[in-house]
Amino acid sequence: MDIKKFRRVVTGNVNNTKAVVVSDNILDSVKEFGAIRPGVAHTYVWPEGGSMKPSKGGTSFLIAQFDPEDPAVLKSLDGRRAFAAVGAEDNWVKTDRHPFMHKTHTVDYGIVLQGEVHLLLDEDATVTLRTGDMLVQQST
Repeated sequence: MDIKKFRRVVTGNVNNTKAVVVSDNILDSVKEFGAIRPGVAHTYVWPEGGSMKPSKGGTSFLIAQFDPEDPAVLKSLDGRRAFAAVGAEDNWVKTDRHPFMHKTHTVDYGIVLQGEVHLLLDEDATVTLRTGDMLVQQST
């Protein structure tokens, strides 16, 4: 899996008067899911080393990479185990549609940086998102 590296610049204030750069670095907080979800990696942007689930009232910013899926491999994967590995087992939804269907209690934003993603919704609805398309998921 070829994982893109991302630069993150964080700004802040000195004595609430002067804007400064607090950090400027290439993110290395990448989690590959290996055998539990081949072809998927998350780069945690904020907080660095964070998680998929923000704290109450907090935010979480991550970049998800999805390589093309192999339907034969998908049939052998355990979605519940994959979500448990990132502390989100309660978000997993058992369905025959896809082993990684899930529901969140957050507003999630997505921008397709490259390629295309097939967004699977309930009742066989599918939306294809392509490079530059954006998505706002409201607790879905």
